[in-house]
Amino acid sequence: MVRAPFPIRAVQVDGGSEFMSDFEEVCERLGVKLFVLPLWGPYPK
Repeated sequence: MVRAPFPIRAVQVDGGSEFMSDFEEVCERLGVKLFVLPLWGPYPK
């Protein structure tokens, strides 16, 4: 992750699997909460 001028406490992602396992590991190591959005949006079809 790139350094920011403020603490990053949480990240929201769309759930794409391209690099999720690596990203999840980094978030866990840094103590960053990871929120994954539902695949089909918030409204049922």
